[in-house]
Amino acid sequence: MPIEFRCTQCEKLLRTGDDTAGKQAKCPECGTVMTIPMPDQGVVPPSQPQGSFEAAPSPFAASPTAAAPESENPYQSPTGMVSEQMAFAPPGEIRPTRIEFGETLSRTWAVFTERWTTMLIGIIVAALVYVPVYGAFVGLQLAVVPNVQDQAVALAVNLLGQIAFQVFVLWLTIGVLRFALQVVRGEEARYGLVFSGAPYLLSIILCAILTNLIFVLGLVLLIIPGIIFMYMLWQAQLLIIDRNLGVIEAMSTSREVMVGNKLMVFALWFVAGILGYLFTIITCGLGALAFFPYMVIMHIVIYLGVTGQPTVADRYTMASEEPGGTPFGPTPGAPEDGTPFGPTPNGPSGDSPFSS
Repeated sequence: MPIEFRCTQCEKLLRTGDDTAGKQAKCPECGTVMTIPMPDQGVVPPSQPQGSFEAAPSPFAASPTAAAPESENPYQSPTGMVSEQMAFAPPGEIRPTRIEFGETLSRTWAVFTERWTTMLIGIIVAALVYVPVYGAFVGLQLAVVPNVQDQAVALAVNLLGQIAFQVFVLWLTIGVLRFALQVVRGEEARYGLVFSGAPYLLSIILCAILTNLIFVLGLVLLIIPGIIFMYMLWQAQLLIIDRNLGVIEAMSTSREVMVGNKLMVFALWFVAGILGYLFTIITCGLGALAFFPYMVIMHIVIYLGVTGQPTVADRYTMASEEPGGTPFGPTPGAPEDGTPFGPTPNGPSGDSPFSS
């Protein structure tokens, strides 16, 4: 006989088989993890692994083929590999969160091992555009500027060329960051995003000008304030790209989410940069194929961490507390692919157990 009950958070009516009583599962509507009650009894304490069951039909349910808004992440898992401190904000919201060193590296590694090749292909796609444009820019500088007789005109041509090239690089960087956000969240990879930076270009340019002015001002006063200002505004550009915030709002929000995180972010970049550099040298340059994707992924993981948002890695639940368990291993009763809820349209795993 099916068990029917309502989510303790959003009141959605859910239905499951009686063989899942006492197991834990996640509500597909709000992501709340709860224990399936016994038939006609109160909620029992959790003592078994997650089960799978389906929600009762709702006339207000979205179409199965409807795409989720970009601001929502289907992989939010309150029982993931993160600590209690990393409680995720509701979809579409930003919650300033203090990140931890080992936890951030662990999340980065989990995303990297699963989506490294996807990130690498995105970087290669960007490089295939960057390299010929850079070659054309250098060729133009060498062919035109030396042949201009008027020194002032030569300087103007050189300056305009430099500005145009930097705008091109910024446009491509925005696209790579948009693609990286999609990759780290576990969404379906769309390589066309690499070339989608135009709508954010003016805002990013203005943000870069303001943040650089503040950074230079800090360096003029003292070196340390300049570094503090730089890390305080570190997330402003990603907030513009990810949330389409205004420049001032993005800078203000970056200041809020970086409270208590500036030194940690510096340490993460310093350690990862040194180790990646040494790895690249030891492998005679081949390590760059892993180093560059890793650093881009870590950049996004840090951003999602300080803003209280989950990554694709957070769809994993903690493994059994038995000796030898790992945060990314299978849980008892879970499918053999090591994830608790089976396949999703956007990746190999991560669906809610409430499948309709």
